[in-house]
Amino acid sequence: MKNILLISTIVILGSLAACKFVAGEIKKVIKIEKAAEKACDCKQVSVNTNYEPSETWVKMTVRRTNSEDKAATADSILLSVKDAFPKICNHDMVYIIFEGDEFDEQYTYYGCDLDAEIDTLYYETFEEEELDSIPATPS
Repeated sequence: MKNILLISTIVILGSLAACKFVAGEIKKVIKIEKAAEKACDCKQVSVNTNYEPSETWVKMTVRRTNSEDKAATADSILLSVKDAFPKICNHDMVYIIFEGDEFDEQYTYYGCDLDAEIDTLYYETFEEEELDSIPATPS
């Protein structure tokens, strides 16, 4: 009987800890989204996070921006998020991605170092002949 009670208590405490982590993560994501949206002239910012032991990162995807100078806007977003959520600097990488119609621009920051690496991510397009050669169902 004591074993069942002990196991039940451990399961309940584990569930409560998991719920607390999820609630904290949701609050953090909302705080980051609001700070990022305040710093950019954009329609929406979505936030994804990763906490693998070898690499932690935050990815902010900016949709429908009116910014002409995306590098300055990315720096502004990072500084705004840093003011609202100082722990952003503890992440290995912070990605700020500006979605476009034909390609995305990705700014990669290491911690809060403002010297970003810039990558252009092109969408893969297929010609009609290539699409016909791709099987509809795997063999």
